[in-house]
Amino acid sequence: MLQALNILKNAGATRVGEEAVLTFTGAELRIESGGGGVAVPTSGGWDLQIRVPSQMLLSLAEVLPDEDPLSMRVEGGTSFRIGPVGIPCYLQPVGSKVIDLPVNADHAEILEALTPHTSQEIEMSGLAEVHRLAMERRQISIAAELLLPFGVSEQDLLKLVESRNARYAGRKARHSGYSLKKEYFLLCATSDHSGMSGLARLNRKLAISSGDSFTINFSEEVRSDSTYRCDSNFAAALAVVLARVQDRGKEFTFGVVPRIVEDLFVKNWFFHGIGLAAKPEESHTTRIPFRSFKTSEINEFLDYMEQALEGKGLPPLDSTFCLQLLQCLGEIFVNTETHSDSALGVFVCGQHYPAQQRLVLTVADAGVTIPERIASRKGKHFSPVDALEWAMKKGNTTKIDTPGGIGLKLVRDFAREQHGEVWIASGGAFWEMQSGEESISELDDPFPGTVVTLKIPTEPTPGAVPPELSNLSIPPPSSHE
Repeated sequence: MLQALNILKNAGATRVGEEAVLTFTGAELRIESGGGGVAVPTSGGWDLQIRVPSQMLLSLAEVLPDEDPLSMRVEGGTSFRIGPVGIPCYLQPVGSKVIDLPVNADHAEILEALTPHTSQEIEMSGLAEVHRLAMERRQISIAAELLLPFGVSEQDLLKLVESRNARYAGRKARHSGYSLKKEYFLLCATSDHSGMSGLARLNRKLAISSGDSFTINFSEEVRSDSTYRCDSNFAAALAVVLARVQDRGKEFTFGVVPRIVEDLFVKNWFFHGIGLAAKPEESHTTRIPFRSFKTSEINEFLDYMEQALEGKGLPPLDSTFCLQLLQCLGEIFVNTETHSDSALGVFVCGQHYPAQQRLVLTVADAGVTIPERIASRKGKHFSPVDALEWAMKKGNTTKIDTPGGIGLKLVRDFAREQHGEVWIASGGAFWEMQSGEESISELDDPFPGTVVTLKIPTEPTPGAVPPELSNLSIPPPSSHE
């Protein structure tokens, strides 16, 4: 293994991609990075493909013990351990195409090699950053040709771009303990598949980054960009990713924030909740403010929801409809305690839309995902999509020697009876119900927890009562003192 790493290391930086692709096929481990590739004999009989930061992988040649064989394993789908050392990793489907680049390729040769491939294939080959830099270099060359009559050379433009990059990312300080700050983008903040995919992708990039300080931009445009898509309740899901960042001992800041995002995240207390703003005035009655809870704080959560739902266009809180709603929210919360083992907390946020007579609520946790829990408790190694689909079927539960399987199904049944909608993101799967129709799909990157979003009308459907309401494990609001 050490010999293989040294071979790649000696191939030179021009053959190293942003990420290396490691493919295990039982008898062999193949490591590919940019245009370089080596094979190492292995045993274990398992098929697996992961991506890891190239420079972190190559640096292991300096710290790994000089012994054979070395044990290798993937933990939680996010950490690749080789011997005593662990580095971040990202799981991807076995057999994903790996793109070769020419040796010592310039930007034109890189683009020529990558043009036939999709953006997903480029990313799965660990070459997304290489592709971006080659595109930037081509744009500089084109601009230089146009500006040559004005005495502006290509070198002048390169220096200008380098100066810009340094200004945005920050320069390394001379004192120890400071790392180059890296920038990442979140180009929409919605509760649908698009928003959750983007957030999961952001989480993956933050997890594998070698930096210890990040800037997250909501847009590449000016902060007054009014076209940016943002849901107020998205704050609960975003809090999961930020909690993961802080749990790894990293720091984050926000860079470009469109005014529409800033207004929402100030008014719904999200920026206050993560320490970026003072607590705003309590005059925004359409918000269900962002708040975090420990998984053991079910009573505090229900008390908070009772207070937050006041004045949101709903019937009286002791009405059957509101009791059903609180029971559903309680079941979602209990799932985080029973199944997710989330030491990082549970996050809630919502929004009332008076003109639409709709209420949207999101509950998110940063714990074990539904697919991971099914695999560990039941020994069922489903794909993420099959696992979430299994969890949504009546009677299926990961509880041991205990009846279960009600929580998420109750939320679905309640929403269907009330002509509402539900979105669930967990691990690598996204489940949704709209207009009574259910569908499930993959997320390109696994979400590091579970997010449940419920959208319901504030006027209840007459006579709509989910049949399992009386079998819930949560006491009614009047008894949770």
